[in-house]
Amino acid sequence: MRQPESDFMKRLFKLIIALIPLFYFSCQSGEKDYLIHRWSPEIQRNFLGEMFWGNRLQDWQVNNGRLECIDGREALRTVHILTHEMSKRLEPFEVTVTLGTIHGESIGEDAFAGLLLGAGPLDLDYRGRSLVSGHTGKQAGIIAGINGIGEPVLLDMENNLRPMASEIPVNDRYIVPGEGTTITVRGIPGDNEYHLSVRVKTPKIAIEAVIPSGRLEGNLALVAHHGNDASGQSFWFNDLMVSGPKFNVNSNRILGPIVSTQHSLSRRILNMSAQMMPLGKSDPLEITLQYKLKDQSDWEN
Repeated sequence: MRQPESDFMKRLFKLIIALIPLFYFSCQSGEKDYLIHRWSPEIQRNFLGEMFWGNRLQDWQVNNGRLECIDGREALRTVHILTHEMSKRLEPFEVTVTLGTIHGESIGEDAFAGLLLGAGPLDLDYRGRSLVSGHTGKQAGIIAGINGIGEPVLLDMENNLRPMASEIPVNDRYIVPGEGTTITVRGIPGDNEYHLSVRVKTPKIAIEAVIPSGRLEGNLALVAHHGNDASGQSFWFNDLMVSGPKFNVNSNRILGPIVSTQHSLSRRILNMSAQMMPLGKSDPLEITLQYKLKDQSDWEN
């Protein structure tokens, strides 16, 4: 007579075990501010914004209120988020981004788009890590995204894009639409490891893998790999959201629109120049020079 109650308790125990990571994440993820970035529909330019570095600059643009890869003929185009990095801390994290194809043509299974996690070692300057693109290699990170036939993927950038998760059933594929779909990448820490999952649109279409914690340290970036039409246009991205205490945030790492300045002084004549990021027609095209005389406290234009 006690058998039904015993079965119920077993099922309840399994449900509690399954929900523990979700409760853990929901309790912890609020410890760091969210990053939400939406590109303005009024901007058209190759300068992606102060928080971003594109590889290469000419392969990306802001257009139609989103970030677009306009030369997918080259492999592994990336946009690094300069202000955020994945720390050594064993803490949960979640990254969400909406993406789609710019064109309406079909794309091959080898194409993919999504997120690059843990790119470059933390002992390398963040600007050096931000150049990871184009090739696989040592400490190049892990790709979490969706491929050209709609499968969520986890790919090893250290090992020639080797899949890191088992294949999903054919009927669980969700084709990348032009109007876009949302992918969510979540990391739940364990004992020196992470349970890393990629979810496409709904939790029903997901893959996961157990990843050593050291593989999820370094830069965070967007990535587009092929999937282009004849003109080179491939994937677009928007609505980027990052949360969780795993991330270090440093707002001092922004770049642009002024990249650098230089000057020369000869015979009491000062010459100055400024190097700008590639701006758009709607951007302000004037630069203001501020100066302060030796005995003054205030700056003047």
